[in-house]
Amino acid sequence: MSHYLVLGGYLAHIYANPGNDFIISQELLPFNVVRQLHINIAIIWVTIGWLVGGLFIAPLVSEKDLKFPKLADILWVTLLVVGGGGLIGIYLGTQGYLRETWFWFGGEGREYLELGRVWDISLLIGLIF
Repeated sequence: MSHYLVLGGYLAHIYANPGNDFIISQELLPFNVVRQLHINIAIIWVTIGWLVGGLFIAPLVSEKDLKFPKLADILWVTLLVVGGGGLIGIYLGTQGYLRETWFWFGGEGREYLELGRVWDISLLIGLIF
């Protein structure tokens, strides 16, 4: 979570003094990339925490074990892949490395959750699952 605070500090500094670098060069981490990462890390953190928390709390409340506990492990790994892939895709897409596939794997440029379409669909499947 400390990385999240550093990103917030970086953004605050760039808002206040856009002409100067802060800790990291703006060429390496441009403002728009850091803003997207900062917002999306919070959303993905809450989403993964909510889903995984539900997997652990549901058996406690119902007093029954999960029928297929390996599916919970698969969902956990899938959520990590979606979260990590989405955040890496935001950086690569915004920096122009993904070329024509930026819409599918990079950031779509929406207001909050800016993951690429592949990551959006995967996250929706995880929520339904």
